[in-house]
Amino acid sequence: MSGVSTIWCTSAMVTARDASLAGAPRATLTAACQQASDLAYAASGRRYPGLATLLVRPSARPSSMTIRSWSQYLQTLSGVGAAMSWATGGGWFGQGTEGPDTVQIDLGAYPVRAVNVVKIDGVTIPSDEYRIDDFRYLVRTLPSATAQATQRSGWPRVQNMMLPDTEAGTFSVSFDFGEDPPAGGVTAATSLALEFARMYTGSTNRLPARVQSITRQGVSFAMLDPMQFLDEGLTGLYDVDSWIRSVNPGKQKFPSLVWSPDLETRRRAGTTYP
Repeated sequence: MSGVSTIWCTSAMVTARDASLAGAPRATLTAACQQASDLAYAASGRRYPGLATLLVRPSARPSSMTIRSWSQYLQTLSGVGAAMSWATGGGWFGQGTEGPDTVQIDLGAYPVRAVNVVKIDGVTIPSDEYRIDDFRYLVRTLPSATAQATQRSGWPRVQNMMLPDTEAGTFSVSFDFGEDPPAGGVTAATSLALEFARMYTGSTNRLPARVQSITRQGVSFAMLDPMQFLDEGLTGLYDVDSWIRSVNPGKQKFPSLVWSPDLETRRRAGTTYP
């Protein structure tokens, strides 16, 4: 993802800082807010994308199995090469042959803020039959000791990816996730958007110029500003850069990740999230 899923600031925030921009085209102000939000997001190490919705088609590998034993298990059931285990459920073999389902899966996004819909075999699972742990794990539950699961007793291990999630043999989860920017980030993005809006409308702004006019020994000439601050992940605006350094002192370009072939797999479905 190259930019934010939710813009950090609004046109109203920009015009509140400079009333002379109230007559600027709304599209111009919105573009300034989008550009400022994307830049602040990237400079912060891509930590605060805002709220986004994701639809995934998971494959819940049992926690007792490694990726090797999981691959061998799928190959035994299907007679197909072990590579299908990397494709998030390359096939579905029926509840009678897949063994006990697992009760926990990693949704692969953080932090999970709300689960919208969970479907198994096209049946919507009631919200009292699951919970979210540690803002990322979807855990199957039951409302009482005597209650019966609406559909299966856990999360399916494999599914038929060729079918829509309204059909038998499928499994899907739609959820909201993402971290909102802190108040300092909103203020920084608004300051940056303000200068972009001024530039777009031809007003005086604080954005660093690429061309500088220099006079030496009576001779005037122009030279390019190297804009070295860009290499540091900064903007050239003191108030904005102060916030960037406070949240990203290590100049990270992306959040840290942990990956292992033994993690569960899941696939984003469709284009609900860029």
